[in-house]
Amino acid sequence: MSRTGLLGSAAKHLLLLAGVSVLCANPAAAASAPALVVEGNRLYREGNLASALEKYRAAQAADPQAAAALHYNIGNVLYRQGEFEKANEEYRLAFSARERDLTQASRFNAGNAHYSNRNWPEAIRNYQEALRLDPTDRDAKKNLELALLQMQEEQKKKQQRQDQQNQDQDENEQQKKQQKQQEKDRQRNQDDRQQSQATPPPDDQQPKEGNEKERLSREEAMRILDAMRRQDKPPTDQLKVPKPDQRPER
Repeated sequence: MSRTGLLGSAAKHLLLLAGVSVLCANPAAAASAPALVVEGNRLYREGNLASALEKYRAAQAADPQAAAALHYNIGNVLYRQGEFEKANEEYRLAFSARERDLTQASRFNAGNAHYSNRNWPEAIRNYQEALRLDPTDRDAKKNLELALLQMQEEQKKKQQRQDQQNQDQDENEQQKKQQKQQEKDRQRNQDDRQQSQATPPPDDQQPKEGNEKERLSREEAMRILDAMRRQDKPPTDQLKVPKPDQRPER
């Protein structure tokens, strides 16, 4: 996904350096700048990034007016070293280049650096700028689509995590309410038991001394009454009297 830049535009950078070298106060130092860039490009292609960076820094010191092109090259070295923030600092310094293709390439690689840092908004913004400068850049279009997709996926996952956190929070709150209610119920039951043990039973349930004797005396009295009724009971043989329609004989 990353555009190397040096492989495709190193000659252009050398032309820029050669074109402005006559404006430098020190012609000997300016004349050495293109050679330093060429050496830096070779080391870059070989993967010797630390030495390439030294050559670019030396060329930058030798020809400060070639700053935009060298910032771009230095940014590419830092990008390959995984120093994405530092690479972006260099690319930003190349955004103001007078050469449209250099500005466009700097925007593209800045988008890649932000993409590598998962900074989707900035990656998208720089890819859009690269496409504005060169609408035919298919790589910029493809990377823009990838950055948009990654940002959407990350937002979706973030929303899912938030929803899960809200659900867990609701469940915890509900569980706390249930536990609180259960504790209240247990406390109320305990209070009821304690009150039941401490309060004497009602009068009709409270045992009274002598109740048993009173009950026995009542039963005994009933037996006596029954016996008296039996003694006062009239005889079972009825008195023989003449019938109403019969007269007694004289």
